[in-house]
Amino acid sequence: MPLDNDQHSDQSRLENRPDSLRSRLLSVWETIFDRYINQAMLILVALGTSSAIFIELGDNYKFFAACVGFFCVALTFILGIAGLKRDEKIRALNLKIRALNVKIGDLSLAKQRLENHLDIQKKLTSNILQKSLIVIFSRIQLTNSERISLFMPNEERKNYTIIGRFTTRTSCSNIRNTRYTLYKSLLDRALNHDVNDFFIEELPEFDDPNYLEHLNSRIDEKISSNNKSRMRMRPRSFFLKTIMDDGKQVGVLMLESTSPKIEIKQKILTVLDEENELLQEFIRYKSSPQSIIEQIVQTGF
Repeated sequence: MPLDNDQHSDQSRLENRPDSLRSRLLSVWETIFDRYINQAMLILVALGTSSAIFIELGDNYKFFAACVGFFCVALTFILGIAGLKRDEKIRALNLKIRALNVKIGDLSLAKQRLENHLDIQKKLTSNILQKSLIVIFSRIQLTNSERISLFMPNEERKNYTIIGRFTTRTSCSNIRNTRYTLYKSLLDRALNHDVNDFFIEELPEFDDPNYLEHLNSRIDEKISSNNKSRMRMRPRSFFLKTIMDDGKQVGVLMLESTSPKIEIKQKILTVLDEENELLQEFIRYKSSPQSIIEQIVQTGF
């Protein structure tokens, strides 16, 4: 008659029990051996030493030899107990070290995951911002004669961080330096202006010797001739709009154009007013205090 599952399981347990019992006995024996073999050997040495002294001294010094033997055994026993306690402490410390190493490994893995998540989050935000600037560029119907850039001032407004830029003119589309100071005087004027937007137009041809004179006459802090070569768009007109968030000036969107006059002012203002909330979100993300993830990553938990 075939065995059902329960009977088969019981039979397996019975067959495996001798091996399991044998393993436990071996484990107990190894533990006893590891813990007490050194102390047992020391006691045997002490007894042997005292016996040798007893034999050597003869009957007249039996008591003295017995005292020496007892002292040696007692001292060995005390040292053995101290050694056992020390070994126990060492074993406990080793267990704690192993547990901490495991925890460190887990935390390092978690930290790496958070770093990866943060990198992905930053890349996604940058991609969304870039696509949003492309949408704004298209809605205004700008051409390769124009470029739009989004700036964020630092807390003291000593310089600006450029967080996004777009133009169809590929030679001028990349961001060379995120800490932006070339047009600082224009950006300062945008933030210090009574209104939230202003235009600078009808500048001479870029190669005209009087170009900087005309531009500097409209701003407070002058642009040097050395910095003129960094003006890759060679602009003849500017439009700057302050980005407001809850009544505070948090950023500036700047449009540069190689045309002497910006003809679609009202359309620009309408589109940027409609997109102001979106631009707020990007600036808020860039300028807000470090997120919890960044804090954890940088402080190493």
